[in-house]
Amino acid sequence: MAHTQIVIHVHGGIVQEVFCSDKGADLTVVDWDADALSLNDRGVVEVPTPGGSSLVCVGQQSVLSLAQLAGSETEKAILAAQARGLLQSQIKDSRQSPRYVLYDFDADELVSIRIYDSYAEAAEDAAELNNVLIVQWPREASNCDKSDDNPQEDL
Repeated sequence: MAHTQIVIHVHGGIVQEVFCSDKGADLTVVDWDADALSLNDRGVVEVPTPGGSSLVCVGQQSVLSLAQLAGSETEKAILAAQARGLLQSQIKDSRQSPRYVLYDFDADELVSIRIYDSYAEAAEDAAELNNVLIVQWPREASNCDKSDDNPQEDL
């Protein structure tokens, strides 16, 4: 199982965008640098601290898909850092968002060599054909695809 990857774009000390490989991720930002704000400002709360109290700005941030990094300035910064070996782990190539092909299960072959950039685009062409499945490409191996000593019958 792949680990979750998160990219946080900060500019001027403010979180601008958050990208994550986990589509179900929620993000809450707790900003302790809220001294210039007041309790009347949105999201500002007073928190007791050992030295008295601090104003803290708390809010939820929307999380974008890692695929939405593609072509952004943030992606360019990541690619430059990767090229210099500054990152311990490689960020999944954001341009490798899912692609789709049409598969004719009666003929047991691809309908064509065309690879679709979106499921909706593939569905348009599939609607005009019979006995066609839309398959993600490249397809990740499932347990049924892995060879073993006891091959299973087709389901």
